[in-house]
Amino acid sequence: MVGATKWTYIAASIVTVACLFTGCSSSSGGTSSPASSTTAAAQELSEDDPNNITSTKDMSTVTASAPPPGKGSPYVDRMINICPRIPDSAVIAAGLDPSLGSTPDSSKTKGLLNGCTFNAADPTGKYPSAWAASAGITSVAIDRLIHQPEARILQSNVPIGPHTGYVYRLTSQNEKTCTVAYGTFFGSAMFVGTEADYPIDTCATAIRVARALHPYIPTRPSEMSG
Repeated sequence: MVGATKWTYIAASIVTVACLFTGCSSSSGGTSSPASSTTAAAQELSEDDPNNITSTKDMSTVTASAPPPGKGSPYVDRMINICPRIPDSAVIAAGLDPSLGSTPDSSKTKGLLNGCTFNAADPTGKYPSAWAASAGITSVAIDRLIHQPEARILQSNVPIGPHTGYVYRLTSQNEKTCTVAYGTFFGSAMFVGTEADYPIDTCATAIRVARALHPYIPTRPSEMSG
């Protein structure tokens, strides 16, 4: 299946980051705290603090830093399923076809990554799908994501709504896959375009998908219900 195959690339890239910085643990910077103690600690933080998981403030343009050694991101176990958040109108605006369905997926280390894969119809009518794209959220900070050894940055300072993103490929990927990512309060948002049966510019596609779908990425800590 095109979408499932493409999502494997995203999951593999996040797991690579996890292994590099946490020894293949299930967190992005150390072990996470139990939900009860994490919530209690958050209640002692300011509403303006991105580590306050109960805050209702819009922190979409806050860029999280990687946690210090031995500390975990408070969002490591709070990567929600974003599929229900994305309306068909946005999927169509991204050049994708909602009638082909969507696939919620996550990496093996669920706390690190959750996302949603869509497909585009083949304009020639020869194949079920021409290309695939995913929107994903991860608790891995943007600096770690784009500076993993396999990442080859193709563009920087790419406007994605109020955000500034990066366009990159992993050395393990061919020219048919391209990723756009930007930092936010919980870690990073990722958008991936992959060519399947119809030749496209996957980086231009990933940028278009990011610009259409970024409004549906969580913007407030309280939305990350885990």
